[in-house]
Amino acid sequence: MSGGNRERHGKYEDAVGQFQRAVQLEPSNEDAYIGLGGAYEGLGKTQDAETTYKKIVQLRPNYWRGYNLLGAFYLRQAQYDDAARMFQKVTERTPESFRGYANLGATFLYEAKYSEAIDPLKQSLAIHPTADTYSNIGTAYYYQHRFPDAAQTYEQAVQLNDKDYSNWGNLGEAYYQNGERPKARDAFERGIALAMKDLAVNPNDPTLLRDLANYHAMVDDRVDALKYLNRSLERSKSDKDALFSAALIYNHFGDKGLTLEWLGKALRAGYAPEMVRQQPDLDNLRGDARFEELLKSSGPAPSPGK
Repeated sequence: MSGGNRERHGKYEDAVGQFQRAVQLEPSNEDAYIGLGGAYEGLGKTQDAETTYKKIVQLRPNYWRGYNLLGAFYLRQAQYDDAARMFQKVTERTPESFRGYANLGATFLYEAKYSEAIDPLKQSLAIHPTADTYSNIGTAYYYQHRFPDAAQTYEQAVQLNDKDYSNWGNLGEAYYQNGERPKARDAFERGIALAMKDLAVNPNDPTLLRDLANYHAMVDDRVDALKYLNRSLERSKSDKDALFSAALIYNHFGDKGLTLEWLGKALRAGYAPEMVRQQPDLDNLRGDARFEELLKSSGPAPSPGK
């Protein structure tokens, strides 16, 4: 364990002690339970964290916040059915709030239930439009291969927040798949410019490096695409998202052998087969024997409409 990890571990241990004392002194202190749950998560004590978040629900069973916290915890643990159930309870307790619907829709996206995601996301938008929710609806459309709808929705996300590089990258993807290549290049270049500013602040962010690699690939800049991809992989060799990005990038440049090699690594690292099946960037591989065998060995196909 590195010194930095020991330091963080020590801080979480101290935090657990402090929040436990706070709870003992004031058993109804919701904020103390929230802090305690977060400290347990920091230590990797997920069972204790879950128990703590459940205590918040028990304290105020008719209030939405505890269910939202517990749902977010389940989402971080990739327990998507449990997360969806909690966010559904949030919508029941506060139907006038956009958050529960937004979180429920986002959870369906994680499960690759793209058609199911759209209704709660639209309900959230009707209450309070946000760039994130427009972006999530755009993603649902994108994975359903509804590229004009995806582009239109991502445009709304950009209008509400044109400083987030990922909004421009998403828009570029939709334009690209819709055959609007000049508009796609412009959007990707806007995304790259914003992402480079973020990179100056945090040069080791694996998500940022991965996205920069993808955007450079989409504007056919192989040198920079592979540069940022390799930097991303150096920092997260077993990260399923980085491995999947490698597959997408090599596929974009027409190297089927490396595409399938990295795709196999991503699936073995836990990348969801149903998300691979519905990835528009891999449409060119459908029917390829090796591609289909990789998916077949990774799990059953989703049921229709999922």
